[in-house]
Amino acid sequence: MLTKSVEFKRSNGAKVKVTDIPMLPEQHSKYFFVQLRLQCLFKNLYEDNQTISEVSFRTYLKQRIKWKDYVLIYEESMLKNNA
Repeated sequence: MLTKSVEFKRSNGAKVKVTDIPMLPEQHSKYFFVQLRLQCLFKNLYEDNQTISEVSFRTYLKQRIKWKDYVLIYEESMLKNNA
């Protein structure tokens, strides 16, 4: 699973880094769902005045969605013959 991180400034000028954002293909069944949750997180972080400087999107999703959906999003593909 490939993940990305994004860093941006809030409305008050503080920097925030969001890590562990999954890179899903557009054909994935949960692509729209992840984009929607990511947009909600960005909106909440941008408007919030807390002193949080780094947020894990993986942890955010784990707390807010059903486990079976979480596993579908962050499924680890097993390598064949350790290659």
